[in-house]
Amino acid sequence: MSTIPDLPKRMEIRYDLADGRAGTVVVKSRARVAFDLTRARRGWPVASDAPFLWVTFLTWRSLSDEGAFEGDFDDFQTACITAEMVGEDDAPPADPTGQDEHVI
Repeated sequence: MSTIPDLPKRMEIRYDLADGRAGTVVVKSRARVAFDLTRARRGWPVASDAPFLWVTFLTWRSLSDEGAFEGDFDDFQTACITAEMVGEDDAPPADPTGQDEHVI
């Protein structure tokens, strides 16, 4: 039997930055993977335990990948006023350790 976490299909994040820029960004797979790898490397909690860290990181990575933000994640945390999921799939993904997963 394999298990997969219950992840949102399409993710969009609405953001406001201190310099007045605001908008919505679509989160692509590479940003999600980058969070997983960075979380493991830095010893961060899973997304469901730190949803604000998760959504802020995804916003930073997505904007950086599009060339819309230059700077590291620490710079972005300072610049970011708000970052919030848009739409019905606005919850963080399930815990990848096996809790909250669906068996198929």
